[in-house]
Amino acid sequence: LPDGRARIRVHVDGKKRQVGPYLRDEETAHRYLRAWTAARTAGEIEAPLAMTLGAFGATWLDEREIHGSRVRERVKNVSGERSVWTRHVVSSELAKLPLTAIRSRDIEAFALWLRSRKAVAAITKGTNGDRRVEHRTTTRSLSRQTQKHALRLVRACLEEAVRQERLSSNPAAGVRVARGATAGRDISEDWLRADEIAKLLACEGISLRDRTLYATAIGTGIRLDDLKRIEGAQVHLDAEGGPYIALEIAKSAKHHR
Repeated sequence: LPDGRARIRVHVDGKKRQVGPYLRDEETAHRYLRAWTAARTAGEIEAPLAMTLGAFGATWLDEREIHGSRVRERVKNVSGERSVWTRHVVSSELAKLPLTAIRSRDIEAFALWLRSRKAVAAITKGTNGDRRVEHRTTTRSLSRQTQKHALRLVRACLEEAVRQERLSSNPAAGVRVARGATAGRDISEDWLRADEIAKLLACEGISLRDRTLYATAIGTGIRLDDLKRIEGAQVHLDAEGGPYIALEIAKSAKHHR
């Protein structure tokens, strides 16, 4: 302090707090700090449990869902953020660390851990109102985009901790996805071009029944499961305004044309 006195401030429960009274000089303060640290290490001082990244992140996501972010009144895809956070952050060692104990090296280790993760496929089972989604681990590595998303969430969460004065700086600032991360899958060849569609539908080596099925799938964009369940009563060929197929989409329980 300007008058020569000194005080001790340490991280307790995620915040910097003053320990003990003002001391006469800096040398005395350092001596007291060494004694206090030794007592705490020995368990003679019981400090409150510091909030972990996982616990703080759960509260942070709740706030984003209810009140939005600092720049948007409503966060567009909180459910997607929760999914990535639950699957790729909560299950990590990083989530178990107290906020005040996290260093840049811990974020870098987290980025390396993400690179070793396997991707998950969402499998929809059941029909109509009984549909459910199961997640299965695949043999594919986690995509670079998902790794970026997980790391971006951690960075934003820690930035909020800085704003709340739980941290003095963001240890995730400047940390990027680990090198060698799997690039996103190239889907540029996953669909037919116009000339390829024309050849497919004109191919006499394919039965007329199957070509009709292909033409319906291509023209309507109906998913395979829904396509398989179409019944004759749902197909209206002579309707005013042109032919259509009436479908009931299970998620919304509404008819769509």
